[in-house]
Amino acid sequence: MDNASKAIVMAGGVMIALAIISVSLYFYSNAKGYAAQSEELIYTSQIQSFNRFYTAYSSEVRGIDAVNILNRALEDGVEAVESSDIIEDRSGDYFSIPDSKNYTGTKLKYDIVYDEVGLVSEVKISDL
Repeated sequence: MDNASKAIVMAGGVMIALAIISVSLYFYSNAKGYAAQSEELIYTSQIQSFNRFYTAYSSEVRGIDAVNILNRALEDGVEAVESSDIIEDRSGDYFSIPDSKNYTGTKLKYDIVYDEVGLVSEVKISDL
């Protein structure tokens, strides 16, 4: 009888150990999924934050806004494509509008191109 009670105690100990291991694995897998989900959320938030400046404008912008967009694109390393006679590229460092003509309020067409992850990769400004 003494051996049987010891066997039952040992079996109970093994079952408790298996239960503890199972619960630990369950919490570990949930924590791992939570960490991956948090990383994805942070990455998506960074993309949205970067794109926010460029998506604030509609498909038509005034000349001065177009210059601001193109100059910001140069700062951010985004390809800036300009095909308008209104905007000048004076030094290669920044875009501008000639002061002799009042083009600051002239409407221009504005397009955005996204890369495969959803980040703005190119801005295009052209005449309407």
